[in-house]
Amino acid sequence: MIGHVKWYDSRRGFGFILDYHTKDEIFAGRHEIRTNGTFKVVGEGQPVTYEIGKDDDGRVIARNIQPLSIDDILLDPGITEAP
Repeated sequence: MIGHVKWYDSRRGFGFILDYHTKDEIFAGRHEIRTNGTFKVVGEGQPVTYEIGKDDDGRVIARNIQPLSIDDILLDPGITEAP
């Protein structure tokens, strides 16, 4: 799946991703962000890829969230929409 960060509160460690295709808002928790750095944060408007999963209570959440750069978007013909 691909979308962009609608908003993210780094102090609380969560936010929401807006899916490009379905326009659904998906919960995004800090523990699912995959970055090379120590800090697990993403910025508002940042494009990301992710997988759909469920938490322990059965709610839909984003898993394996990976931030994308503009180069990733421009070089991947499979990405059809950008923020």
